[in-house]
Amino acid sequence: MRFLLTIGLCVVFCFKIDAQQKLSFNQDSLVSVVKSAATEKQKIQALQDLSDHWLYIDSAKSMQYAQEAFARSLKTADNLTVAIAHYYVAGVYMEHYNLIKARAEFQKTVAMLGRDTSFIAQRYLARTWHNIGAISQREDNTEEFLRLLIEKACPILERIGDSLLLAGNYYDIGNVFCDIRQYGKAFSYFQKASNIFSAHNGYAQAVESRLGMVKALLYQEDFSATNKKIMRENLTLSFQLLKDHPQAYPWLGYYILQGMFQQYVNKNYQAALDNYNKGLAFADERQEPYNRIELLNRKYYLFYDQKQYANARDMAYSVYKENANYPLSRNKLISLKNLIHVEEALGNKDKAYSLLKEYVDLS
Repeated sequence: MRFLLTIGLCVVFCFKIDAQQKLSFNQDSLVSVVKSAATEKQKIQALQDLSDHWLYIDSAKSMQYAQEAFARSLKTADNLTVAIAHYYVAGVYMEHYNLIKARAEFQKTVAMLGRDTSFIAQRYLARTWHNIGAISQREDNTEEFLRLLIEKACPILERIGDSLLLAGNYYDIGNVFCDIRQYGKAFSYFQKASNIFSAHNGYAQAVESRLGMVKALLYQEDFSATNKKIMRENLTLSFQLLKDHPQAYPWLGYYILQGMFQQYVNKNYQAALDNYNKGLAFADERQEPYNRIELLNRKYYLFYDQKQYANARDMAYSVYKENANYPLSRNKLISLKNLIHVEEALGNKDKAYSLLKEYVDLS
């Protein structure tokens, strides 16, 4: 299976916090709310929206807004407001890999919302269970993530009738099935999510769910005329939704999947490389280390398939080095396997054997 992603678009990478970000963002309007005569709760919400926006761009700025919202929430003495403030602080910890503090903050949210049956409380409770599951996935326990989605988050969202957030969870379930190579199930969940988001094209997940369908079909490696048409149409529509939003997060997935489509379906290797390089520039700009590693890994496969083994080895060692910073063992196994293959291709038998021993030990 040459298409298995090290990280990035499959569950193997790490899920973002459960948030419905819009493709466009007006920072000035939110800042003006904080400085205006709006109610204190409106100011807190604006600060939390600002924290969400900066989450993948500037972690310090994101935490600054989350902490200011938290401090204001304590002054309200309102249980729901404080619980939600814990949620946003946890989200910043989670996205910047302080998983212990993130879990502790999310558990405070669960404890505070457990008996509140209001719509907003139950909505945040579902989001919190999602994120606790995503922490488990980052700790190499994808099965627990799937369990919490199916047993905790989705039932709450179905009960309160929150179709948009439910669609987001369908998208994540699709990613889990993609990770465990059940691509037919993955496609069906991506399609369910896309069907809901099709009436809400302003949301990032309207694009991501369409890209998910492309991903599932690429992984099936069935490039029939029908599948090619589905992939091409969804890539085209994704581009149309993104083109007026140059800073929108889904560009990362678009560059990866457009590159894979060009590489494996169209056999246009230069177009594939161009997309991977655009994705790398975007990942670096947004401080996205996981997607950066995935794009390096894509370049490894591209160079290896063209027998450019020296370039492939450079990419493989970059992936290996950067994977060392994260706990996901499957990613490390894939990067080791790639190193073994490329060292063998270059005739470096002793080095390949040394890496093989490391692979066996980790397995």
